[in-house]
Order: sequence, then structure tokens, then C-alpha cells
Amino acid sequence: MPKPLGYTGDWPPPEILREYPNWICAWDEEGEGDQDETTLKPEDEQSVITADTIHTAGDVLLADGRTFAAIISLPSGAPESFDYHDGSAWVRCRQDYKTKRWVAFDQNWLPPERRMPTVDFADSHTFPLRLSTRLPHAETGERVRLEIRPDGSAAEWR
Repeated sequence: MPKPLGYTGDWPPPEILREYPNWICAWDEEGEGDQDETTLKPEDEQSVITADTIHTAGDVLLADGRTFAAIISLPSGAPESFDYHDGSAWVRCRQDYKTKRWVAFDQNWLPPERRMPTVDFADSHTFPLRLSTRLPHAETGERVRLEIRPDGSAAEWR
């Protein structure tokens, strides 16, 4: 049986991210009940982003002023991808490892029923997009804040 607050194959709902912003992979529980390598559970530390944090809660501010809850993946300490919940579905964006530009998430390898919406960089209602973690990083004491532009480039914003 899955443990309370464990999520397999999906993100925690936005309302859960308010109480539990930091998440880790539950690899120690893989194979238990309905859990696998995608199962997430809350990290023990919930006041700062630590070196153990794999995903953390954040917010996106779209160019048209709309704000949505986000979950930001930062397995190496800096954001590598994020998903935001637009009220009906999670919308995905990731950083290209080679170019370091932000791009729509290619999901052609997934079965159609498992694909998520991805950002549209040509949409002037979306970009430039501002991304911010809700918690500060333990090492810097600062929240991670990026402005992502329509060309996929990004810079810190204050």
C-alpha cells in the first residue's frame, strides 16, 4: 500500500505543495505496493531547499499576469525543468542540456495518453515567464528566480 503523501507517476496536487514544498524520490520504497521509481514523497526538510531536494514548489508568473503553482526539478541544485498547473493540467518546460536554453518538453517517446501539455514559446500571453521557488536555497539563503524569454534564454530576476 502506498504511504500517505506518496505520489507515483504524477505530481502532488498544487494544494499539497503549499504544505510540503520539498520532494524527494522514494527509491527506498520502490516495489512496495503501487510504487515504482517515479514515486515521490515529502523531504524531511521543508523550510529551505537542500542538497537532497529533487523537486521544490514554486510559482510562475506569465507575461499576461496570470500566476500558477509550479513544481521545479533541481536535482543538481539549479532548475533543470519545471511544470506549472494552469488550473486544469500540468504544463511542462525543460532546459536543454547542450544549449542551456529552455525548450518545450519532447514527449514523443511517451504513449499519447501519458503526454502532458508543454509550453508554447510563441505565445505572447506566456513569455516572458518568471519562475520562482517558494523556499530559499540553503546555501545562498535566496529563492531561485528566473525570467525565461521567448527565445529560451534565461536570466536571474529580482
